[in-house]
Amino acid sequence: QVANYKSGIVVIHAASGAVAVKLMQLGPSLRDEFCKRGCEVTEVTAKVQPLRAREGPVTAAAVRELPAAGAGKVSDLARQLPFDSPLRQALQRLLDHARHGR
Repeated sequence: QVANYKSGIVVIHAASGAVAVKLMQLGPSLRDEFCKRGCEVTEVTAKVQPLRAREGPVTAAAVRELPAAGAGKVSDLARQLPFDSPLRQALQRLLDHARHGR
C-alpha cells in the first residue's frame, strides 16, 4: 500500500519484512515505471507495517442491503446510460450483487 509521496520519494507500507525486502529490490524498476507514467519519483522505499487483525469476524449484520427504492433509482439511471458505458456496467454489477445477496 502506498503510504506517502513527498519530494519525489514514494513510501510503501508492506505487511511483512519479506515483502518489504522484495519491494526494495524492485525499487529501481518501480521508480522507472512511475517516471514513465509521468510521476516525478526519485526513490521508492518500503517500510514494514503489519496488517491489523480484524476486531472479529464479519457478520451478516455488517452487510448492507440496497433498498428497493434505491435499486429502482440505480436501475433507472443505468437504463439512461449508453449500453457500452463503464458506469452502466458498474451499476448493473451493483444491482446483480444486490439481487443475489453477494
